[in-house]
Amino acid sequence: ANTTTSPIEASIKLNNNDGDNVFVVKEAPVPVGSSIEVMAGNKVVMEAADILQFQSDTSSSLDVTVSMLEIT
Repeated sequence: ANTTTSPIEASIKLNNNDGDNVFVVKEAPVPVGSSIEVMAGNKVVMEAADILQFQSDTSSSLDVTVSMLEIT
């Protein structure tokens, strides 16, 4: 969610252990006071060492919620 009074651009990057790092979303526009749903029911399968990195073009402007299922 955009927590500022100006539009922002947000990116999500999957940094995985084998070095094949990819953007899930790159510079998606997020309007003032709005949010975006990225996967809408789809899944990304991650390994234990993988990292999801969230970044905004504006400091302290992005709140993120992630839903995950850990299979043990």
